[in-house]
Amino acid sequence: MARHDSVTGEYVAKLWAGFLAEAERVKAAADWAETQRRMVAGTYPYLVAIGRVDEGWPQEETARELAVRITTGRLAGPINVIGDEKRDGI
Repeated sequence: MARHDSVTGEYVAKLWAGFLAEAERVKAAADWAETQRRMVAGTYPYLVAIGRVDEGWPQEETARELAVRITTGRLAGPINVIGDEKRDGI
């Protein structure tokens, strides 16, 4: 699908740069829990945003969703993305 007129090449480059920076943070995580947290709050939101741009979403809507996904991912609390590990109290 064609990109929306509001999406510039510079914006797409910023999305990819953001993804690559977050990927480096994921690689540097100390343990699996931190790796998951950094993926949920970092790399995944950028991948979704890049996909939205490719789907034809306007830049403003893409940026808004990216901000929401990053903020939500950074909220305190346990994150268990993969696996069926049981935690006390959950």
